[in-house]
Amino acid sequence: MWKWIIYILAGSGAGIITGLAGLSAAVVITPLLVSFCGWDSYDAVTVALASDVLASLLTATTYHRNKNIDMKRGVLVGTIALIGTIIVSYSGYLFNEAQPGGLGLISMLITILLARDFVKGNLLHIRYTACVR
Repeated sequence: MWKWIIYILAGSGAGIITGLAGLSAAVVITPLLVSFCGWDSYDAVTVALASDVLASLLTATTYHRNKNIDMKRGVLVGTIALIGTIIVSYSGYLFNEAQPGGLGLISMLITILLARDFVKGNLLHIRYTACVR
């Protein structure tokens, strides 16, 4: 039963972080599935990336409808990201399940760092907006 609660939290957290901050859903889903549900790192990353594609597609569609996407820069960044993804996904065998934490530990560290920077950035924006008014 508690695993279903973790699954719901992972999915909800992924939707919130993708929709509000534009971050990858994988930064929420992977650490939760690996740390609390005992999933293998590669299985968790696979599910997280599949979820990420769906969440990102929906978010991009919403932004496009509201005319908030610069397609010229988006295609450039997307192409470079695709190249980086291909290179890194083929080198993924360097991380195996025998290492402590494997990809889950790396993903959790990145999640913490991104969350810290996101919160700091929003707090600064809130303070700046409050001072301007």
